[in-house]
Amino acid sequence: MPRCWPKQVSGDEKKSSLLEKITRQTFRASEIVNNLLNFSRTSATEFGQIDINKIIVDTLALLEHQFKTGAQGWQDDLAADLPPIHATPVSYSRSS
Repeated sequence: MPRCWPKQVSGDEKKSSLLEKITRQTFRASEIVNNLLNFSRTSATEFGQIDINKIIVDTLALLEHQFKTGAQGWQDDLAADLPPIHATPVSYSRSS
């Protein structure tokens, strides 16, 4: 847990878990911004193999708290044998 979080949160597993997710998604958002900056600076488009299930799991992790506190929900039933998609990191980041 980062040093900037108050000590009283360390005893609360629910808050600690939520803050950990916020931290991960903050780093993910930073990565998306960096990818956008790098994309705008380059002339060649770099495609690669992207795991669509990872994109879905990362996106659902960001929304998990809203699903738990609201009326809506989701079922984590992803197909394990999906082939990777051919995309740029920027194009998949935009969709998540």
